[in-house]
Amino acid sequence: MAAETAVLASELLGAERRVWVSMPPGEYADESALRFVVHLDGTPDHSAPSVRDALVRAGPVRPCAVVLVGRPAARRDRELLCNPEFSRMPAEELLPWLRRRYPLSRDPADVALAGESFGGLCAGWTALHHPTAFGNAVLQSPSCGYHPGLTWGTGAGELLRRTPVPTLIADFLAADTAPVRVFHDAGELESSNTHSRWLDQVLTAKGYDTLYREFAGGHDYAWWRGVFADALLWCFPLEGTDRSRG
Repeated sequence: MAAETAVLASELLGAERRVWVSMPPGEYADESALRFVVHLDGTPDHSAPSVRDALVRAGPVRPCAVVLVGRPAARRDRELLCNPEFSRMPAEELLPWLRRRYPLSRDPADVALAGESFGGLCAGWTALHHPTAFGNAVLQSPSCGYHPGLTWGTGAGELLRRTPVPTLIADFLAADTAPVRVFHDAGELESSNTHSRWLDQVLTAKGYDTLYREFAGGHDYAWWRGVFADALLWCFPLEGTDRSRG
């Protein structure tokens, strides 16, 4: 099914944002309460809807809508880096706007927020700070080593100096455990996987329902596409399917 294109006029951002909404295969009544994933790295040709379609038709995933949020390149490194104002937009504007137009669930446990790289960082940070909006977060190769006082690209070397704890990790450490499930992946060839392993240790110690996967690759969309299928299987399995860590 082709995605429907719409435009969200955001007062919080002071700008319009293009959104693509892809409903799952089949027919759904207006009173349906579909699960759905909001992807912060949306493009009209993103693979998430086709991955979802294949899983729904095969049977292991519940029908769910996919919402792709446009990502202006010029704003990406401002909006997605643990930005409180931007993170209010999907929670406070996008979700009500979507629910007025589509038969989507109002239960946070039925909603996942996803992203890749900076988008993964933003998905985790937003879900932590808005758990009544998003009950699931999908972090694909997230830039979870980010802190405004840290230099990019040094990977594990940053951990050997007296540096501040990265923002996402620090916020998960400081906050009470939120009612959010976290799917998190990173590549074995990524220098940032040191921070991803650190984040996983923090989430596990804090008692989160979380699953961390490392794939045999780098910071690359070709890998994220396949692992996104694992994320959907974990977030929205059929009744009776094991959702536990493993």
